[in-house]
Amino acid sequence: MPSAQSGRWAVAFAETHRELRGAIGLGSLPRNVAAGISTALVALPLNIALALACGLPASVGLVTGAVAGVIGGLLGGTRLQITGPEVALAPMTLAIVAQAGVSGLVWCTLLAGGMQIAFGLLRVGRFVRAIPAPVITGFMVAVGLIVLDTQLPRLLGMPDQTARLSQLAAGASAHVSLVALGVGGVAMASLILLPRIHPRLPAPLVAVGVPIGVVALLGLHLPHVPDIDSVLPSAGLPALSLDRIVALLPSAIGLALLASLDSLLSAVSLDARMGTTHRSDQELVAQGVANLVCGLVGGMPVAGAIVRSSAAMDAGGDTRAAPIVQSIVLGAVLVVLGAHLDVIPLAALAAILVVVGVKLLQPAKLRALYLRSRPDFAIAVVTAVAIVAWDFVLGIGVGVAAALAHQGLARAGLSLTVERDEDADLAHYRLEGPLVFTNYGSFAHAIAREVASRVVMDFTAVPVLDLSAGDALQREIARLEGAGTEVELRALRPSLAVMLGSAASPSSDARPEAAEDGRRASWNSV
Repeated sequence: MPSAQSGRWAVAFAETHRELRGAIGLGSLPRNVAAGISTALVALPLNIALALACGLPASVGLVTGAVAGVIGGLLGGTRLQITGPEVALAPMTLAIVAQAGVSGLVWCTLLAGGMQIAFGLLRVGRFVRAIPAPVITGFMVAVGLIVLDTQLPRLLGMPDQTARLSQLAAGASAHVSLVALGVGGVAMASLILLPRIHPRLPAPLVAVGVPIGVVALLGLHLPHVPDIDSVLPSAGLPALSLDRIVALLPSAIGLALLASLDSLLSAVSLDARMGTTHRSDQELVAQGVANLVCGLVGGMPVAGAIVRSSAAMDAGGDTRAAPIVQSIVLGAVLVVLGAHLDVIPLAALAAILVVVGVKLLQPAKLRALYLRSRPDFAIAVVTAVAIVAWDFVLGIGVGVAAALAHQGLARAGLSLTVERDEDADLAHYRLEGPLVFTNYGSFAHAIAREVASRVVMDFTAVPVLDLSAGDALQREIARLEGAGTEVELRALRPSLAVMLGSAASPSSDARPEAAEDGRRASWNSV
């Protein structure tokens, strides 16, 4: 076992080294430097907004983004993953600051980093692929709801003590500032309209710059980013008693689980968009190192950030140079312009987070999920409600339990027979039983190394295909076709075809003619 473990890490190190060497190649470096600069323009206001939303100085968001981004870019298991302050971590970070202060947050960040490193060494990352797709959807929706709940008061210009919209008492509408709402509206309009005009325009930067100009030109008096006393990180750990550190362990465990889950979900999303495969154990170790270092320099918790990573990809980034350049630019902005960040109105930053929150709600995806599968839609709703009502880790557990109850784990057995015709270079997969998230991994393992030029998947005896398995199967079909393999789906029921969407091109034939000399392999999974 130790030799296998060391062998995996040797392969990961070699692959990372190859990717770093490729990142400095003259053919890709200019494009990725430009992508990194563009992404920094997205990350700059977002990092400041997240720091303030967690009750921390604005400089903490920029220091954290600069430090964590470099570590993630150098060590991560996903070459375009950008590590930094993340929306999903903000509610828990704010709760820790409120309960234990900044010193407690520093220790929680440090402890969570150590736990993430342990998760990676223990190969916990592979289990994220078993989380059902509806639960992931519910997770994203819950994050969006919490962001809106905490940021709408800032957008509406309400008093600082109004932490959450859901806690407002009757008559609180009298505290709404139309001026703040108007300035925030300008920022939101910039974020929504500019990408439609040209996708490469730095909409988040404009969403901050225009409100600054409006406030200065009209002489408006609005809450703004607090003054930054120092741009240098405060290295070292605050002194805490052993009893207080032990009392922080539950919060640190929750933070480690949430940051790990968020990072791996971001990595899976990037894989789907880029056609890559991330190394989950390496990614967890890299995220753990990033949180360790951020704790040591007085930063905030970090995770892989899908919003910034997607922005880097959309800007043309495809190597590790883009995340690293993004972080260098954030650090340079803090050093050069840190003393002038106090001109940014809080309403503009809240507007940026509100737009992000609405996107996380994914209304179009929820509607499509409702039309495709009512049970899966219900699982997503249950997950979101549980997260908002209790916390992220417990909410994810409730969602997974709901998905297991729906599928009936005990009855979710799947058998597969593989028939090969080497003369025709054909592989025929005949499935029997429900294909769901609890058993899809076995099927995925069987076809991951397929090299035949033609693959037939026979669904004659498949009564059920759930959303998670359907999404994963779509990605696998796209991978096979991208490698030049012809994929044919046979006897696919209409309800199953809905799950596969455009990937489904079923044939009416029940099965291909099996060659007499074809080799057979079978497995069963329960």
